[in-house]
Amino acid sequence: MNNKAQSTLEYFVMIAVIVAALFAMQTYIKRGMQGKIRDSADNIGQGFLYSPGATVSSSNISTISRESANSYSEDDPGNPNSKVNISESTVQNTRTTERTEDVLSYAAEPQRN
Repeated sequence: MNNKAQSTLEYFVMIAVIVAALFAMQTYIKRGMQGKIRDSADNIGQGFLYSPGATVSSSNISTISRESANSYSEDDPGNPNSKVNISESTVQNTRTTERTEDVLSYAAEPQRN
């Protein structure tokens, strides 16, 4: 009976050592997977990825509005003794947007804390 208890204790210690090793390696496994994903993303994006510190953008928006109004009177075709007032108005809006965006390479990206 003493031999059986010692065997059970040995199995328990061996399982505890394996679990402790997996917990200790968890950070290294996670970083390795993240590095693999980053490498794949760099290959797809040819080394240019969005990063708040490495992306510089500027926008130039210009809006032009033109409005014209014309009012006049004409004789009413149904009643020759009255006139009809006609108002015409035209509004023309033109909006131009120019946007530029530059992305630094990963090596030139500023370090974050």
